[in-house]
Amino acid sequence: MSGLSASCDVLTCFYVLWGRRRTCYFQAMQRGRSSQRQGLKKDPGGRLSVAVVYPGPAREGMASLALHGIHQLVNDYPRALCERVFFQETPLRSVESRRLLSSFDLLAFTVAFEEQWVLLPKMLKSAGIPPRFEERHAAHPVVLVGGFAARLNPAPVGKFADLIVAGDAECVLPDILDRLQQGCGKSREELFSALAGIEGVSVRSGTGRPGVARYENKGRPVAQRIFDPPSLFKRMVLVETGRGCPAGCRFCAVAHARKPPVFFPAGDVLDAAREGMAAGNKVGLVGASLSRHPELVLMLDGLAECGADISPASLGAGVLAGAARGPLLAHLERSKQRTITLAPETGSKRLQKVIGKSLPDAALERAVRGLGQAGILHLKLYLLYGLPDEEAEDLRDSIDLVARIRKWLLSAQRSRGRTGRLTVSINPFVPKPHTPLAQESMPALADLKRRRRILSGGLRRLGGVAVSGLSPRAAVWQCLLDRGDASLCDLLERADGRWPPPHGLVDEVIPHWRGLVHGRG
Repeated sequence: MSGLSASCDVLTCFYVLWGRRRTCYFQAMQRGRSSQRQGLKKDPGGRLSVAVVYPGPAREGMASLALHGIHQLVNDYPRALCERVFFQETPLRSVESRRLLSSFDLLAFTVAFEEQWVLLPKMLKSAGIPPRFEERHAAHPVVLVGGFAARLNPAPVGKFADLIVAGDAECVLPDILDRLQQGCGKSREELFSALAGIEGVSVRSGTGRPGVARYENKGRPVAQRIFDPPSLFKRMVLVETGRGCPAGCRFCAVAHARKPPVFFPAGDVLDAAREGMAAGNKVGLVGASLSRHPELVLMLDGLAECGADISPASLGAGVLAGAARGPLLAHLERSKQRTITLAPETGSKRLQKVIGKSLPDAALERAVRGLGQAGILHLKLYLLYGLPDEEAEDLRDSIDLVARIRKWLLSAQRSRGRTGRLTVSINPFVPKPHTPLAQESMPALADLKRRRRILSGGLRRLGGVAVSGLSPRAAVWQCLLDRGDASLCDLLERADGRWPPPHGLVDEVIPHWRGLVHGRG
């Protein structure tokens, strides 16, 4: 569900440091073909069995606050028990009791990234569950799909999901559990009819239309409470600081797919952070726009009082040049942080207005110099190319901007006797659903490759600059997932977990795909 899909790969993360540093297996299933047979299994205590399913490796899934939030939410429900399942070699079993995926009453898939859609039908098939909902019967689990990808475009999995939730889990999951409990002894048709009465839940539409997205704006932050298996961040406790973003950048789905944004009170965030610290863990504060949190300084001061050091992975340059500059830089210097990420996106003043992200050079210079003076050695920048109406001059402007940033950073670092590394991640613009630029077309693949060559070549000629980023081909496939309809279900099922899809398969299944991506959305 989108409110609980705040994974660290797409959101700004603050790490607060404290203390010490195919063989397919098909389960034999009872084939009760009558649609009147009740299939909810429950446990001896009469509780619903729920699996929160992350379509990816355990190390990544354990770094997803969505997974932790749903796990807590279900286990707080008095008549349900939740276990975790990650993508792995078959058979698919839960972490807690090694229970087979097919034996649960409800499978709650939380999907943050569009590319993860391809694993959903593969995981169902490998567990002996028909991927298409019309082929499933009462003995099979109910399949729910949510997460930020479901908010963007759930159509690619519309034929797989019994239920689609495009908003926050807190708003609908308790009602879903209630209806499932009340559905015992009733027909499958009656069960789904009752579930269709929940606002914010789309039931077996087949089209992937998400319906109304409901949001929780008064709840408490989600905090990680379980650590086995370990996540990408090992013993780091993840704590949520907010959802959505008020910045309004016109290309960014986080800013437009969830409105209004919400920031959790500093006191609630600090309470959760202290709990994690008391257990001897590192603590990471997670939020799409943490640097815009209205109580940022209060949180920093509270963490400092707890003996915590703050180490932000990514910051807003405007914040580093604004009122929170002093306290933030002081915390950075005290924590001996060495790497920071900034996202100027483009050096073209004209395109900055197009994407709604303008920052005067003077403010950016102030931010970069401040970072260098605070002991930051390594700086990572994010740039976009392939933006609407982009010209060669705009690419040159981005190269010139990086040259200026490099100069500012090195100048500040030399005063401290040390210099570091500058990395630039250059990524194609992908028009995202719900944003003001959603209808824009992507340049042809060959054109995107040409622009990347211009940008990467110019950056490398600066010297001392490393270049990385998403490939143009991967961005094109991502756009297809964002714009495609239910016909993508056929593609995902035939891809059998492989993404990018096998050569020629897209042309065979969706011959009109180029119009979807490179035409107007």
